[in-house]
Amino acid sequence: MSNVPLWVTYSLAVIAILGPIGGALFGAWMTARRDDKRWQLEHDREERAWTREQEQRVHDARMTAYAEALLRAQQWHHELEAYQAYLYNPDDERRPDRAAFPGLELAARNGLVGVDLVGTEEVAADLRDLIVNLKQWFYRLESMHEFASQTQHYYGNEVDSTDADNALDALRTRMRSEATKVNDLAVTPTRSSGSTS
Repeated sequence: MSNVPLWVTYSLAVIAILGPIGGALFGAWMTARRDDKRWQLEHDREERAWTREQEQRVHDARMTAYAEALLRAQQWHHELEAYQAYLYNPDDERRPDRAAFPGLELAARNGLVGVDLVGTEEVAADLRDLIVNLKQWFYRLESMHEFASQTQHYYGNEVDSTDADNALDALRTRMRSEATKVNDLAVTPTRSSGSTS
């Protein structure tokens, strides 16, 4: 007979059975935890990539809308300059088509729609300000034209285009600033896929 107490024998038997089972469970838990971490890292990486793609799409759409709106506003501004030059010098060969001005205004307002959809509030406000200034400039030129056609005098009626010029410059500056902005969200570089945690 052995002098080993019976409880020690039973304890060793329980440890012999529970040890491998506990080790297997602990190993499975560690593996699941590592897989969850790996999945989370991959998910975060994909999320950041998707976010960057979305930001790039928004940026591209914004730049397209800005370019279109600026082009239309500059066309209207250019025609108003030609109209003003004609009023100061009726012999000027660049005789503008006065009937085209409502279409130019409508084109500029249509450009504002795109900016309102994807642009920033600041650029949209600058574009609205420019449209108002161009419209006021056009009304002043029309008044000058009416006066000149009634009196046959095309001098002494200076029409100031400074507000429209300043609004156009402010819009260009704001759009350039928006175009050079890097994506709004700061995304840290991702680690190579070969590394594990």
